[in-house]
Amino acid sequence: MKNSSPDSGVDLTQEKSLFSIYVAYRSSQRIPKFNIFITIFSLILISVGTFQSKSSLHDLRLAIIDLANVGIQTCATLLGFLVAGYTIFLTLVKPEHVKALSSICVTSTKLPYFKHVNFTFINVFIQYLIYFIFVTILRVFLIPHNGIEEIIRDNIGLYKVSIYCKTFIVIFALWSVVLALYLKSFIYNIYSSSMILFKLNYEELI
Repeated sequence: MKNSSPDSGVDLTQEKSLFSIYVAYRSSQRIPKFNIFITIFSLILISVGTFQSKSSLHDLRLAIIDLANVGIQTCATLLGFLVAGYTIFLTLVKPEHVKALSSICVTSTKLPYFKHVNFTFINVFIQYLIYFIFVTILRVFLIPHNGIEEIIRDNIGLYKVSIYCKTFIVIFALWSVVLALYLKSFIYNIYSSSMILFKLNYEELI
């Protein structure tokens, strides 16, 4: 980050929906090299472990169900954590802090620090919300004896279905890893923003 003069032209309410926030954040965000390395490394490990297995179609189906169940439970917990963390941040912010944080420019995104932090919070929330909706729908489709599994197997073939299931497991598991990396950035932003706000409060006292 670097200090800059306050930009009076910055509109903190320019984005009117979660989608516009997501697009604005993604267009300005650079993916850290560490995240890229972890993602590629995880992809290799998950792919080798999945495609080397001799699991039956039934076992693969159970594996997907387990992933969906873990995803639902984890998301339900983390969404509450995300909302709580964001609420804590907002309770610490005073009107004078908004002006001070808006005068700090984040070098990587070219955004005012206050907007960058809020964008990061909301982006992580959006990512987990999309994931939660997906795994919930997936779990419904995987209800036993609903006929979908038999239809897919009869029309595609057992071998192809097995390959598709393994590919899906790899993508699903990798998506979970990416979400964990998003959570890492969220935690760091809570820490960073909290330290800055504490510093501002301290400077007011002295």
